[in-house]
Amino acid sequence: MTQKCVEVLGISCILAALSLSACQTTPTLDCTGAGVALIDDLRPTACNYTCNDTAWALPACTTDTVETLPDHGALHIDMAKTITYTELPPASGSHRAVWAKWGQYSFLWPQRWVHNMEHGGVALLYDPCLDPATVAKLHDFAKNWRDSAGNKLHYVLTPFPKLPQPIMAVAWTHRWGAACLMTSNLDAWLKVHAGQGPEGSIAMPGSYQDGWLAD
Repeated sequence: MTQKCVEVLGISCILAALSLSACQTTPTLDCTGAGVALIDDLRPTACNYTCNDTAWALPACTTDTVETLPDHGALHIDMAKTITYTELPPASGSHRAVWAKWGQYSFLWPQRWVHNMEHGGVALLYDPCLDPATVAKLHDFAKNWRDSAGNKLHYVLTPFPKLPQPIMAVAWTHRWGAACLMTSNLDAWLKVHAGQGPEGSIAMPGSYQDGWLAD
């Protein structure tokens, strides 16, 4: 059995009643995470986050976008229930009880990283077609970023399909985006919004790490 059917939350196990046959099914997914239930939530490789669009090209990078979105709350949703987000990528909302280990991922579902944002973290997202060199620069920027007090950035970095901008940063109720890595603009945005989740800034990493690649 290669698929996890039970998630451990401290000493509690939930949803042990899922059958083996259910765990082995492979339904078609909405890979934006717009509505993802347990069976999808625990299959981080179910979506192909490589670029399959040969016509994709970066738009002109002239300016960045900054958005403030409604606060949709921060409920912890049982693994048996589907989570649906109003905006994609989400900047708040319900999520799973176990948050993700900080760092870079091959893919991380939003219902995990929204919990990281509740803890003051930032989700750094990029279009799957973005060139690897720019992704590496984004990762390097995140690892080395410090605020004015010298505090490092608590972040998760993951590809995400159908982004409004090829590169986006998402904090609780706030989004930043650009067609290129505008480091000075992103730095200024992070100094305002990083560490500002509903629960403040929590450095402790989560135990969810499927798809984790590096710090």
